[in-house]
Amino acid sequence: MTHRHPLTITLGVLAVLGVSHAGPVVAQSPPTSDKMAADKLNAYVGCINRLSGRAYESRSRYLSWVSKTGPTGKERIIYGTYTIYDTADCKKKVESVATADPRDTDLEAAGNAYVSAASALEPLLKDADDYYTQQ
Repeated sequence: MTHRHPLTITLGVLAVLGVSHAGPVVAQSPPTSDKMAADKLNAYVGCINRLSGRAYESRSRYLSWVSKTGPTGKERIIYGTYTIYDTADCKKKVESVATADPRDTDLEAAGNAYVSAASALEPLLKDADDYYTQQ
């Protein structure tokens, strides 16, 4: 029995599959890297899905009764604003995946900036809602 070098076998398999070899053979990432990337993206997308819609709904509600220049104090109907959901869980998830592989500094920076903005918005919307609820 003749023993073949693994590279020879790999090149033979590639040739059978119709893949030409134009450079060094590079090991493919294990399937778990795709799952890791999906888990990372899901943390960011989950935050956006949970918080952004409600923030935009709050903006729309406010703009539905206030003039373009701001409240005048003479409004007949005051609907107030909506609050957004607690941002702590979102922040925790984003922090947990920020240093996970695969690394993407642009994505991680954007995720951190989003969480910071949402965390700053949360108490502002709560205060505004409380204020306008008092009428």
